[in-house]
Amino acid sequence: MGHRRIAAARYQGDRGWPRAIGLDVEPGRFFDGAHVAWRIAPFVAAGVLPFALVPVVGLSFADPRVAIAAAMAPLIIGAVLLVPWERLPAWPQAIPPLAYFVILALLRDATGDTPTVFDPLLSIPIIWFAIYGTGRQLALSIAAMGVTLLLPMALHGGYDSDQVERTIVAVVLAATVGPAVHELVRALRRTSTELGEAEELFRNAFDDSQVGMALVSLDGRFLRVNRALREITGYPEHELLGRTFGEITHQDDVDTDLDALRDLIDGERYGYRTEKRYVHAEGHAVWISLNVSPVYVGDGTLSCLISQIEDISDRKESEKRLTRQALHDSLTGLPNRTLFADRVRMSANRRSTTGYAIVYLDLDGFKLVNDTLGHAAGDQVLIEVARRLERLMRVGDTLARLGGDEFALLCEEVGEREVRAIADRVIDAVGKPIDVQGTTITQAASIGISLYSAEGPLAEPDEMLGEADLAMYRAKAAGKSRYALFETWMRTGETDRTALELDLQAAIANGQLVVHYQPEVDLRSGEITGAEALVRWQHPDRGLLEPAQFLFVAEASDLIAEIDDMVMREACLQAARWREDLPDSEHFTVSVNISDRRLADPGLSGKISQAIADARVPASSLCLEIAERAVMDRRATALGAIPDLEALGVRLLIDDFGIAISSFGSLKHLPRLNAIKIDASFIAGLGRAREDSAGVAAIVGLAHGLGLTATAEGLEREEQLREVQALHCDRGQGYYFARPQPPEALGEVLRSARLGELIS
Repeated sequence: MGHRRIAAARYQGDRGWPRAIGLDVEPGRFFDGAHVAWRIAPFVAAGVLPFALVPVVGLSFADPRVAIAAAMAPLIIGAVLLVPWERLPAWPQAIPPLAYFVILALLRDATGDTPTVFDPLLSIPIIWFAIYGTGRQLALSIAAMGVTLLLPMALHGGYDSDQVERTIVAVVLAATVGPAVHELVRALRRTSTELGEAEELFRNAFDDSQVGMALVSLDGRFLRVNRALREITGYPEHELLGRTFGEITHQDDVDTDLDALRDLIDGERYGYRTEKRYVHAEGHAVWISLNVSPVYVGDGTLSCLISQIEDISDRKESEKRLTRQALHDSLTGLPNRTLFADRVRMSANRRSTTGYAIVYLDLDGFKLVNDTLGHAAGDQVLIEVARRLERLMRVGDTLARLGGDEFALLCEEVGEREVRAIADRVIDAVGKPIDVQGTTITQAASIGISLYSAEGPLAEPDEMLGEADLAMYRAKAAGKSRYALFETWMRTGETDRTALELDLQAAIANGQLVVHYQPEVDLRSGEITGAEALVRWQHPDRGLLEPAQFLFVAEASDLIAEIDDMVMREACLQAARWREDLPDSEHFTVSVNISDRRLADPGLSGKISQAIADARVPASSLCLEIAERAVMDRRATALGAIPDLEALGVRLLIDDFGIAISSFGSLKHLPRLNAIKIDASFIAGLGRAREDSAGVAAIVGLAHGLGLTATAEGLEREEQLREVQALHCDRGQGYYFARPQPPEALGEVLRSARLGELIS
C-alpha cells in the first residue's frame, strides 16, 4: 500500500485541469501535443459542433436563443478544461452537462420541428461521462438528456406521442448502455492504473535496488542494468548494454553459466542460483552471488531473464581467511593435520604410477629448548625448521606441521630409494646450526617413513600417519637423528603403549633384558679391539626383541635410567670376565651408550664408578658413547656429567658423528675425548655416492687432526670396507664382521686367534 501512495504522490503536482479531463500522464509526457489533443477532442467537439450545425439548419445568430447558446458554449468548454471538477461536490459537477443540454434545447427550440439534427448530440455528454466521468455525472447527464428532449415540447404547447416514445427509448437506452460502458471503462482504467503502478514499482525496485539487477535476453545479452550492477562491474551503462554476460564472467565460470542458461531456455529448471566471478572493468575478479529467474509473457512464452547480482567479495575473503586459519598452522603457516590428512587421502585416491610416502619428523630434544631458552626461542626454532623443510620440497609435495615439534612431508611419485634420499636431506637440513637469541642451537630429527606402492591397498590417512609415527619412534630408539621405514612387525603389540611400558617394567624386574655385543675391528690389523654393548628383550611370548621395538617407550619414561644402569653393570662384569679368560686383552674395551637424559643426571658418575668398582676392572676398559647432538648442543644441562666422567678415567666417544655437527671447536673443548664414531648414514653411500666418500674423508681428517680415533659403524659390504680403509679410518663395526650376539658366542670368536682376526 505504501508503494501505491508513493507512486500516486508523484502526480500530485499535475492535478489541475489535465486530471479534470482524464490526462493522467506521467511527467515528461504532459506536453505531448498529440496526446493532449486526442484527450480534449470530445470537449472541443461538444462546444464547436452545435455552431457548425447552425447554418445547416438555417438558423441565424440574430435569433436570441442562438446567441445565448453561442455565448454559453465557450464558457462550458473553458469550465470543463480549467476547473478541477473531481474536487467539487456532486451537484456542481452537473453544471457542464446541464449547460450543454440547455444549449441544445435552445437550438432545438429555435429550429422548431427539426429534432433529428440535434438528437445525436445529446449522446455526447453521456458518452463522455461514461468514459471519463463519475457515476453521478453520468446519471445527471442522462437526466439532463431527458429534460432536453421533453422541455421543448412543453414550451411549444404539448407532447407528441412519437417524440415522447422516442425520448423514453433514448433515456432507457442511455440508462442501460451508459452505466455498462462506465463500468467497463472504470475496470480498464483500474487495470491500467494498477499496471502503471506495478511498472512504476518495478522501475523503482529495479533502478534503486542496492542489489545489482539486469534484464538479460535469451542469447545472454544485457537489455537493462541498474546502478548497483554498474558499480559492481565498474562498467558504465552504455558499455554493458549489448554485451553478453559471458564477456564479463571469469573464464573458469563461463561454461557452468552457459549450461544453466540452456536449461532455463529448455524449461528444465525454473531458476538458477550460483556463486561465480565477474571480471571488473579494471581487470580484477569480483565474487558475486547470482540468482537468475525466467520472465514469461501472457501466453507463457519465455521473454527474457532477470538476474539479481550481489557482491560477495568481502564474504569470500573472510571465508578464505577462516579456511586458512582452520587448515593452516598459525605459527609456521604450513598446512595443519586436517589439511595434510585430506592431501594424503587425495594422493591415495589418485594412485600415482610409482608410489607415495609419508615422512614423519620429530625434533630430538626440542623440549630442552623451551625449558632453557623459553617458548619464544622454541617458536623461532620451529619457524626456521619449517623454512628449511620448505626449501627441500619438490613440486607437488605437501609439508605440514602436525603439532608441537612434529612435521610431516607427503611425497608423491617416489620409491624407497627416493624417499631415503629425501630423509637424508631432511636430517642434514635440520641439523645445521640455528642462531637463536645469540645462542647457537643444533637441532636433530628422528624420521619415520611409511611407503606405499601404486599397487598396494588403500589406507586411511590416520592409519598411514600412525605407521609413520611408529617408524619414527623406532628411529628415535635406535639412536635418534636417523630414519626408519615402517615394517609390519612394528605394529605388533603397539596399540597400547601403556601396556607395553608395564610389560617392560616387569621385564626389567624379572631379568628379561639381556646384553648382546657387536665387535669393533682394527681396520689395519684385523684384530677385535672392543665390543659395543647392546640391549635386547628376551620376551617370553614374542621372542628376542630389538631395541627399536621397545626402547622408545623407555626413553619416554624413567625406565631408560634403569636400563642404562643394568647395561652398564653387565658390560663392566663381562669386560672383567674377558680380561680373565683372554690373553692380551688389557687394551680391550667395552662401549656402552648413555642416553641424553642420563647426561643431565648428577648421580650418573657415581653409578658408573660403582659399576667399575664392583666389576674390578680399570676405568680405561669402559668406553661411554655419547650422541653427537648432546655434545654439540651448548646447553649446560646436557653436558653437566662430562667433567665427572673424565675424572673417573673412562674413555669418551662421540656417537653418530656427522649428522648434527655445528662447531668443530666444540670437540677440542671437551676434556679427554678419545674417539668419534661416524654415523652409518655416511657409510651406507660409500662406493655409490661421491659426496658420502668426501664426507667420511673430512670426518676422518678432522678426527686425526684432533688426535682422535675414527670408527666407521654400519659396515655391511666389502666395498664399504675397502673404501674406509682407503680413507685411513681406524676402526670398523657392522654386519660385515658380525651381528650383535650373546657374550658366550663373541667369546668364542675372541679366543680363535689373538682376540679374533676378522679381516683376512
